[in-house]
Amino acid sequence: TDVIIEKLENEIPNLKKCQTESLSLGGNFASEEELNEFIIQKTGEVKQILLTQDNIIDLVYKYGRETDIIIEKAFELYQKISDPIQRIHAAEIWYSIHHEMINTLCDYLVRRTGRLYFERLSIKSNLDIMKKMLIQELSLDADQITQQLIEFEMEYEELVSFQNKTNSSLFNT
Repeated sequence: TDVIIEKLENEIPNLKKCQTESLSLGGNFASEEELNEFIIQKTGEVKQILLTQDNIIDLVYKYGRETDIIIEKAFELYQKISDPIQRIHAAEIWYSIHHEMINTLCDYLVRRTGRLYFERLSIKSNLDIMKKMLIQELSLDADQITQQLIEFEMEYEELVSFQNKTNSSLFNT
């Protein structure tokens, strides 16, 4: 890429140098030290609602500083949802609906969180709370949530089928 940039600089008069190298995007941290301090601070804040440092690390790597909004919602849900993992899933879905415009289960589990690919085992045990939050926050009826479950199951089966084909073809070559 440096060769391309150098060529462009030579061919295009008055081309400005890139000024975004030190630009901090929303949610990002200026340094690893700042990131670690944020994680430690948030871990201390969430002990009373029974979340762990691993929960915070997961949130921070997905949502950056927006983790604060999710934690705030988890505090609000403390009296309504006793299980801390289900509570944080509910808060994440709430955040994703209100701040990132997800509108289906697939949006959340596939495109936003990547849980279908990286945290598949956590889906089944938390599916009920995810459905409940989607129904509540998006005013879905039974038919709509059923359709979303069917669509997600198709995505799930497609991935598992692809992985099985890939794994079997790797060993049969």
